[in-house]
Amino acid sequence: QNMGPNIDPELQIHYNTYLSLCEEYNTEPVHVTTIKFGYLESESGRVRPVGKAYWSRHQIIIDREQWDELNGHFQEEYIILHELGHLAGMRHGDNFIMAGENQYNYVYYESVRWNVLKEYFTQHNQGSIR
Repeated sequence: QNMGPNIDPELQIHYNTYLSLCEEYNTEPVHVTTIKFGYLESESGRVRPVGKAYWSRHQIIIDREQWDELNGHFQEEYIILHELGHLAGMRHGDNFIMAGENQYNYVYYESVRWNVLKEYFTQHNQGSIR
């Protein structure tokens, strides 16, 4: 019986990166059951989200069409880290990766990555404040 999370093969590389980063930053990975593609509705006039974290189910749904519009590896990594951050109890505006409405995913790339990951994992370690 496989007790690991159910992750779409196309998204597995980004989850593996997350696990490696958790090890590097001495952080306990968040509990996640599923990371898969689906369709996400827009909420109250906003643009359709690329991803959505369902905290109570420990599940992340990625909108297939929106994902396909992303511009490469680092934008994809940003989205997965952002949604995992929600499962870790972080909220929009808590740090660069948790910016609301994904406004920073276009400026998340290799040269800024290490600076912002330190902040993200520091807050990740603090856990949920619910």
